[in-house]
Amino acid sequence: MGTNINSMNQKGFLTLEAGSYPARCFAVIDLGLQKSSYNGQEQEKDQIMLMFEIPDELIEIDEEIMPRRLWLVYTKSIHEKSNLRRDLIAWRGRDFTEEELNDFDIVNLIGAPCMLSISKKERGGNVYNDIESISKLMKGVEIDNITQNWHFSMDDMNTWPCFVYFPDWLQQRINRSMTLVNAGIQIAKDGTAFEISKYGESEHAATGFR
Repeated sequence: MGTNINSMNQKGFLTLEAGSYPARCFAVIDLGLQKSSYNGQEQEKDQIMLMFEIPDELIEIDEEIMPRRLWLVYTKSIHEKSNLRRDLIAWRGRDFTEEELNDFDIVNLIGAPCMLSISKKERGGNVYNDIESISKLMKGVEIDNITQNWHFSMDDMNTWPCFVYFPDWLQQRINRSMTLVNAGIQIAKDGTAFEISKYGESEHAATGFR
């Protein structure tokens, strides 16, 4: 584990210096159908989030020391022109064969090492880090294993228990998904599902969500 320990600034955000950082993917999160606006038009996109740990950059939150974490959100597609496909090619160092595409399971990215190119930008009076690109980890570079393993799928309630570990902003984003809203389902902080009735009351769901 690295020893570069940083604390949150007074705004509640930690920023890294711009540069390249060895990292590992530790989470694949299905965000479901998310609403967005483009050129004044409201859209719904099926999205997925990849989250990364940077073991050599540590952060202290509530007296707990953990690796710095960043994430990327993609439309859930590996079409040849998709951003996810582009980044996966850069990450792997080569394109997919037809057979690899047919067998590709994005969950297998959990634990995979990579190199992140990170920028530092100011927005709304605060400074943030953005992941600009992903590339293959350079040969000979050693990196610690992930500290947590999160896989969340809308279609598999067996993955929902990890919901309890998600930060509030991520729990809220998932519950805002039209996938859950249209199904009349929300997920409690403990990872259990409950049904939203037309009267605004709720009951724990007894059956699996599909």
